[in-house]
Amino acid sequence: MPSVDGVRRRRMEAKTIDVKQLLGQTLKLQLDLSETIADVKAMIYEQEGTHPMQQVLIFSGQRLGDDHRTLADYGVQHGPSSTLYLVKLLPRAAAVDEGSSHSHDQQSSGSQSQTLVAAHEGRNEQMEASSETEEPPSMVVNDTAPLVDQFIKQQQIRWSKYSVKALVFAITTLVTYLGSASTLFSTGNMVFKISIGAFFIADATLSIMMPPKMGSALVYFSCFLLVLVSYLLLVSFNKYYGYAILPAPLPIVAALLQHKLLSGLTRQQRINSEGDQQNGDIEVSGQAHDNGEEYQEHLDHIFELSADIVNCGGLVTVVFGNSMVGPVTAVGFLFFYTMALGLYLMMVTTVRTAVLNPHARYLAILLKVLLVITLITALIHGVRH
Repeated sequence: MPSVDGVRRRRMEAKTIDVKQLLGQTLKLQLDLSETIADVKAMIYEQEGTHPMQQVLIFSGQRLGDDHRTLADYGVQHGPSSTLYLVKLLPRAAAVDEGSSHSHDQQSSGSQSQTLVAAHEGRNEQMEASSETEEPPSMVVNDTAPLVDQFIKQQQIRWSKYSVKALVFAITTLVTYLGSASTLFSTGNMVFKISIGAFFIADATLSIMMPPKMGSALVYFSCFLLVLVSYLLLVSFNKYYGYAILPAPLPIVAALLQHKLLSGLTRQQRINSEGDQQNGDIEVSGQAHDNGEEYQEHLDHIFELSADIVNCGGLVTVVFGNSMVGPVTAVGFLFFYTMALGLYLMMVTTVRTAVLNPHARYLAILLKVLLVITLITALIHGVRH
């Protein structure tokens, strides 16, 4: 097992190699050519959050499928022509791909090796031409197109569901605001109109165009606008509800801190286990559970739960919104926190990034607790008045 000093020495000798994703983002990794493919995937996991079992690396029309081999073994060199391409597999596809890779490694017949060599030599001219441009070879597109199409389709389905649920909540919030907003809150009225208008534009763009490079950004933006209009609606009932915004950023801060701590722990574990491939395989297998189909279904359930709570809350404000105008109560604060957390979970389970996903299950529990507390508090408040 290499010493830590040896690993650090290799890091000092490393140079930047670009890793391009299919949707346009480029990662810049400091890599030495003696790094294994497993090392590269681990670094991508640290920076971008995609699990190693869901990564497919392509270089010059060739899939870098053997995690034990180094970049140099595959002919990667430092320079602008050595761009790697990253394809993300869906969880089900990753499991199938992992199984096929193991079976492929077990087949070592001479005829298969000759076939691979012949295919590689037959692509030499195409590879040389493609290295002069930034576009991956056509063979890569043909091999990975079904996976890319499936990934984009899954994203678009989630965007479509989010768009519909968010639109329903926005309409109920607008109806409530127009019926009960204070005329004295002129500045808030203007901000509310601008925010709700911007939301309708963003939501229409997301639902109609579904731009691959902007879809997630539109989800982030529309979620922020919905939380903002919910806050402005609450403040229109009583200006002292303005203090409700103070703890709103806590879920995002907690997610960033959790991701940073986990990334640091993963990096240290990778350095300590450098060269111990057996331990690495065990670690990957243990972590794969959270990226499986069952976990994705769990995120779907959280989305549906959050959307139902948010839209029921929107209907409640339409019916009982006028009753909230007046003195500040605990019900108002709890109601806003429930709606804001529900909207946040809708956004998290729609975009599904490595930074935000890990704490979704815990926030879903918190959402249920908040809902129960809000209902009990509202019931007590109603009985007393």
